[in-house]
Amino acid sequence: MHLHLFVTLRAIHVLAGSLWVGAAVLNAAFVMPSMMAVGPAGAQVMRVMAQVRRLPVFMNTVMLTTIVTGAWLYWVDSGGLRISWIRSGTGLAFTLGALLALVTAILGFTVTVPSVKRLGQVGAAVATSGGTPSPQQAAEVAALQRKLLGTARLGATLAAAAALLMAVARFV
Repeated sequence: MHLHLFVTLRAIHVLAGSLWVGAAVLNAAFVMPSMMAVGPAGAQVMRVMAQVRRLPVFMNTVMLTTIVTGAWLYWVDSGGLRISWIRSGTGLAFTLGALLALVTAILGFTVTVPSVKRLGQVGAAVATSGGTPSPQQAAEVAALQRKLLGTARLGATLAAAAALLMAVARFV
């Protein structure tokens, strides 16, 4: 691979990965707990972040960019998936980091996306009915928020671990 292409891919990969991990940690540690603490207003903020500010689009874009560029770089570094490289310290660190990133992405697609969509639906129903949630709606919002927070914390931890492995992989 041409050096300029390799450097460009690596730069894009590191930037996208940094944005993905940073946003995941910010959401899990500060944004989501704050929204949960304010009660029903938090659901409205989450709906605006998801539907108006389009946070899921941003997260999916940086996640997919990270994964696609990472897969390409992995292919190049491994010499086309040479098992001897994969079994090396560097190869094992990159492989484990990649697996953690993929698990994080799967969590996002299978748990976070459907939960955010449902939260948006409930929030829209509450807004339509006058802005005060029924006890059932409040309970569903609280359950969805707890589910999202748990998944966000797990995803942020996995993504941070993946980034750490990638950062040190060339030195193990």
